[in-house]
Amino acid sequence: MTEAWLAGQRAAFAACRGALPGAGTPWVDALRAQAFRQFEEDGPPSPKVEEWRSGPTAVLTGQVFAPAAPDGTHPASVPAPYLAGPRHRLVFVDGRFSAGHSDPGELPAGARLTSLGALLAEDPAAARDLVGDPEAFAEERLSLVTDRRPQALVALNTALASDGAVLIVDDGVALPHPVEVVYLARAATDPSAHHLRALIALGAGARASVVEVHAGGSGRVWTNHVTETALGASARLEHVRADAGTRSAVRVDVAHARLQAGAAYAGFVMAGNAGAVRTETRLVLEGAGADGEINGLCLAGGSGHIDALTRLDHRAREGTSRQLWRGVFGDQARGAFQGRIRVLAGASGTNAALDNRNLLLGIGARAESKPELEILTDDVACSHASATGQLDADALFYLRSRGLSEQTARAVLMAAFTGAVADRIADEGVRAFVRHLVEGRLNALGSAAS
Repeated sequence: MTEAWLAGQRAAFAACRGALPGAGTPWVDALRAQAFRQFEEDGPPSPKVEEWRSGPTAVLTGQVFAPAAPDGTHPASVPAPYLAGPRHRLVFVDGRFSAGHSDPGELPAGARLTSLGALLAEDPAAARDLVGDPEAFAEERLSLVTDRRPQALVALNTALASDGAVLIVDDGVALPHPVEVVYLARAATDPSAHHLRALIALGAGARASVVEVHAGGSGRVWTNHVTETALGASARLEHVRADAGTRSAVRVDVAHARLQAGAAYAGFVMAGNAGAVRTETRLVLEGAGADGEINGLCLAGGSGHIDALTRLDHRAREGTSRQLWRGVFGDQARGAFQGRIRVLAGASGTNAALDNRNLLLGIGARAESKPELEILTDDVACSHASATGQLDADALFYLRSRGLSEQTARAVLMAAFTGAVADRIADEGVRAFVRHLVEGRLNALGSAAS
């Protein structure tokens, strides 16, 4: 099937490259061609690649997903705004911007919120400064030798990206309201792919909160989504990526951020799916005193498969980072977490911590955890922890002895287990939205397990 899958991607690139945003612009055409050559050389994800050892490779390559072509129709409605109160909203339907469903609102001077397609059409020079070469995503080994294979799907995304959100904020500008980006995938009869590329660039001292939400979809729709972020000196970004879609969807979600001196990135991932999900977050702390945070919840039931990977590189002194991940898996679901902290030479004074814990609700559920530390310098404080188990029997007994039903007692313990992660979201409205999503998913998992 792998050869058929590769042949399908070649046919798709040949058929649609001339109609993709930016086609005809020399540097765009060259970048797409280079990226597709890289993808062909590296091949599709495989368990033979360590970073994909526990990934949903069989689901991804088990059917040939062709890029979804615009059919000229739009849904009568899309999900209502997820965030209460004022927000700037962009909506993408089947991989393309939908102006009729979007509401960017009034932005402060110095802030630009648009789509990748519009940016490539209106200001290709600005786009060139933001779209990274797929080589920049290459996995760097302890030996400092790079391996591009783990990022083959990023290269494919670069070649086939049809659209995505773009936020550019100038130096010193703060967005007063969060940005809500909704990626809606409609159910498809034939296997189809949505390749989305989002770009976030905050200048020195800028502030913003961005929420990316995936909704809809089905087992015959694959969303391949990459978000590139660049934070200038002392910039602050809260970046939430949440799954509110059909629980049978197939999704790959990659976020890559580079932080300059004193910048802060607070990331949160909520993956709640009974399909197949691969979520990656890669932070590079390039400037002194940068602060990176990656927190996440993986909630799966049925035969769902969630594979989470984090890579956090400290390349400058006095950097700090935190990672707190919780997984809840029921039925026959499978979860995997790979988290790495790497402290390179010259990054003295680094303080980094990683904590991953998983809760299994049924005898058929499985979870793997692989925390890693690579420390190549002195004078650092780094730690990691991992644990997997079931609900505490004594705690269940205590709650039931106080009059709670078994289902309610289980719900209370699961809410406490996951709440510590969701509570780290700073924006009150965003935190309430995520809590609502988590509550609904935990209720479904608790009901199935009781």
